[in-house]
Amino acid sequence: APDSKGFYYSAYDAPKKSAYSSKNEFQKVYYHELGTPQSADKLVYEDKAHPLRYFSAVPSEDGKWLFIVGSEILYKKVSEPKFRTLLPGFKADYMPVDCKDDQLYYVTNEDASNYALMKIDLNRPSRIETVIPEDGKSLLDGVGTAGGYHCRTARRAGFASTTTTAGWCVRSNCPPSGRSGVSTARRRMRSFTIR
Repeated sequence: APDSKGFYYSAYDAPKKSAYSSKNEFQKVYYHELGTPQSADKLVYEDKAHPLRYFSAVPSEDGKWLFIVGSEILYKKVSEPKFRTLLPGFKADYMPVDCKDDQLYYVTNEDASNYALMKIDLNRPSRIETVIPEDGKSLLDGVGTAGGYHCRTARRAGFASTTTTAGWCVRSNCPPSGRSGVSTARRRMRSFTIR
């Protein structure tokens, strides 16, 4: 959790007999407060209707919002009791990237087969904006945050390029099996390639 007082984790109920005596079904999300026994962990989310779905908890850095990510994205203010559906599942893939100023940035292939970075207003979920549109020639390989920018890694014909939303770009000759990325230190950016 952002306050460093605990963490969220996903788990299944312990088997009633031996380790191989039951199925892994009905995964749950818990919050563990550091310094307390696991028996005191708080159940944060469970889905009793779908036994084979799995979930991860993703808190916003400011600690205000909590997201449940699985086949869809659920959300709530940490102070609220119930989760609501933010991005319904199975129609498209959704991967949260960042949450700033009550805006969730996420990568999706909804109406964008090469993926796009979108932004949704958590207080007005009908407001969705495109931050980085789909590129018909490049696959949006990933988006991360660095130095206050959103860094996009795209792949086209064996080349990986990394660009921030401010327009800074570096290009590296990266084979399809390699990875390219960006590192920041004191707001200075540099590129690297891992083979």
